[in-house]
This record gives sequence, C-alpha cells and structure tokens, in this order.
Amino acid sequence: MSEDAIVERTNLAGSVKASLRKAEGIVSGYQKKNTILLTMTIISSAAATLVAGVTAAIGPAANIGTEGWRTACIIAAIFGLLSTVGTGLSQQLRIGDQLFEGKQGLGKLRYLDIVITTGSISWEEVAKEYEGIALAYPELIN
Repeated sequence: MSEDAIVERTNLAGSVKASLRKAEGIVSGYQKKNTILLTMTIISSAAATLVAGVTAAIGPAANIGTEGWRTACIIAAIFGLLSTVGTGLSQQLRIGDQLFEGKQGLGKLRYLDIVITTGSISWEEVAKEYEGIALAYPELIN
C-alpha cells in the first residue's frame, strides 16, 4: 500500500471521528432543547389545569369574591400561555424533527466508525458511505 493511500485513509478515519464528535454534540443539544420544551409544556399545562380545577371545585383560595376568581383565572391563563408557547416553539423550530434526523445521522456515523475500526468493509465503501452521510446530514459533518 502506498504512503498516499495510508495518509488518505488516516485522514478519512480522522474526518469520521471528528464528525462523530460534532454529531454527538449537536444531538445532545437537540435532546436538551427538546427536554426543556417538553418539560415546560407538561408542567405549565398541568399547573393551568390544577389551578382551574381546584378553583372550580372549591372556589378561589383567597376567598375574596370576584377578585379571587379573577386572580385564579389569570394564573391559569398564564400557565396555559406558557404551555402554548412551549408547544409552538417546539413545532416552529422543528426540534423533534431535528433530533430524529440528528440521531439517524449519528447512528450512521457510529456504524462507519465501527466498520473502520474492524475493517469489515473496504475503504472505497467507507468513502462512499461517508459521502452519503455528508450529503444527507451536512450539519453533522466536520
């Protein structure tokens, strides 16, 4: 094997490793954003339901007539707004889609890293696979 071929293979393996590290960071970021928005929407939705339900069942906690009802409705509305904003942001930013696509690309890069380590496919196939990943998931490639 020529020295050029060795250098080329070493560079390709290094590119795959670098892309793998980058993809792990990106997917981790998507996961974090998804978890934050999902948690925010669940908690705020549950809080809105709890405030409205408790107020309807036993009356406003402050027991101060109209003002108590108004306060309870405002609190429930704020929690409802937070839930709506969280859901809207998640949909608009496509966090779930980006997380899914990122995990797919990450899985393909992990596979490629394994086959490079084990030598189970040819370097030409590795190069083709990496090119395919680069075309399908350009944001993950270093």
